[in-house]
Amino acid sequence: MAKILLIDENIYMCRMIKTSLIIEGHDVSIAMNGQKGLEQARKEKPEIIFIDIIHPVSYGFELCKLLKESDDTKNIPVVILKSGNEKENREMAKQAGASDCLTVPFKAKEISKIIKKLTKTSPYCKQKKKLKKSEPL
Repeated sequence: MAKILLIDENIYMCRMIKTSLIIEGHDVSIAMNGQKGLEQARKEKPEIIFIDIIHPVSYGFELCKLLKESDDTKNIPVVILKSGNEKENREMAKQAGASDCLTVPFKAKEISKIIKKLTKTSPYCKQKKKLKKSEPL
């Protein structure tokens, strides 16, 4: 399954999402703000990053842009989590370089659907999957 980084300052949302993803077999780490998220993304090289759009340290769209500008993280798919108008959210996420956008509130199966899609279609995820298969046990 996928290695996922969740960047969100809401501990309750993090726990809810993390629990549902762990049940599905994913490896999930959490960063409680944008700065820590940047550091973890560079260090851990997750297959997918989920960013809640508003952070006390770094605004979510700006964080997405920073991830996409960095050589270390530019190929990692980013999914924006945002409340509000779905059409506007998708357009803003696209402009920031995100692979997808999920409007809050959402159902756990919606996150699962996005993860499945990205792990099948993202060149970065495909490469990570090949590397995992070639690692010795």
